[in-house]
Amino acid sequence: MSNITPIDNNTYAIDAYYGYPLHACVYLVEDNGEYALIDCGTTKSEIYIMGALAKLGVDPQAVKYILPTHVHLDHAGGTGVLSKRLPNAKVYVHPYGHRHLIDPTKLNAASLVIYGEYMMNFAVGKAQPVAADICYELEDNQELSLGNNKLLVQFTPGHAKHHCSFFDPKSGNYFGGDVLGNSYESMRSDDKSLMFLCSAPIDYNGEDWHNSLDKIASLSPKRVCLCHYGAINNPQSAFEDMHRLIDKNDRLAMDLLDIEDDAARRKAIEQMIWGLFWDEFATRKSPMHKEHAEKWMEKDVYISTEGIAHWLKNLRKNKN
Repeated sequence: MSNITPIDNNTYAIDAYYGYPLHACVYLVEDNGEYALIDCGTTKSEIYIMGALAKLGVDPQAVKYILPTHVHLDHAGGTGVLSKRLPNAKVYVHPYGHRHLIDPTKLNAASLVIYGEYMMNFAVGKAQPVAADICYELEDNQELSLGNNKLLVQFTPGHAKHHCSFFDPKSGNYFGGDVLGNSYESMRSDDKSLMFLCSAPIDYNGEDWHNSLDKIASLSPKRVCLCHYGAINNPQSAFEDMHRLIDKNDRLAMDLLDIEDDAARRKAIEQMIWGLFWDEFATRKSPMHKEHAEKWMEKDVYISTEGIAHWLKNLRKNKN
C-alpha cells in the first residue's frame, strides 16, 4: 500500500505511520523545484517519509523547509532525524517550541508521562536534537518564500499555545496541524467530515481555539489539510463543527469541575469524551464498524482525557 496521497499537482500527504497506518500524515509542498515538509511525524516516521520522497523522485537536497506545526511528538518528533537526512533544510518553529527542538530532553520526559513507556517505544520514539544553527523562530504573519510562492505563517493557539499553521495562497490549501481537529478519512461518509476535538495536554484553551478558527476562516481556504488525517474539501463545514465541539466540550467539562477526587473526575472526563465521539460517529453515519472505531480512537480519547483533566485541575487551583 502506497503511503502517498496527492492533494493537488504540487501537494502530497505522506502517511507518517503513527503506530498504525492512516493515523497521522505530513505534507510535502512543491513550487518551482523547492519543497517544504509541513509536520514531520515521530522519530519512527523517518523511514516512511524518506521512502516517500524517493518514490516521488524528490532530491533530499531540494527540501528547503521543515515546518512542524507544534512540538508534540507526533508532529515534531522526527524533526531532528529528518534534519540530518535533508541537508539543505532549515527548521522553522513557533518561538515557544524552539528551545525544545534544540534540546528535547524536557519534551521527551513530558511525552513519556503522557504516552507511557509502551507507546513511546512502539509508536513514537524519542525526539533527537536539531542543530541550533539551522533552527529558526517563526513570526505571526511571516511569509516563507518557496519557489515562486510564499507560504503564510499564522499563530493558531488552542490545541497548544505554541501551535502555528501554514497557508499556501496558490493552491488555497491550509495546513492546520491539530487546530483543525481530527477527521480520519477511514471514518468519513461521503463528504461528511467526522470531527474530533483533540484536547491534548498541557495548555488546551477553548477561547483561543475559537479565535484561531476565525483567523483561518478569514483566508477562505479552498481546503484544509489535517495531520489526523488528510484533506477536507468543505472547510466551512469543518469550522462550524469545530466551533460546536469546542462549546460542547467546555460546557460538559465544566459540569465535572466540582468532582473532588482526581481519579473519579478523570473517569468522568473519559466517559464524556467518548460520548462526544460516539455522538458524532452516529450523526455522521460513519461507515467504520463500531468495534474498529473504538480501537482506532483509543489513543485520541486517552490523550484528550489527559488534556481536559489537566485543564480542569488548573481551574480548580485557580478557583481555590
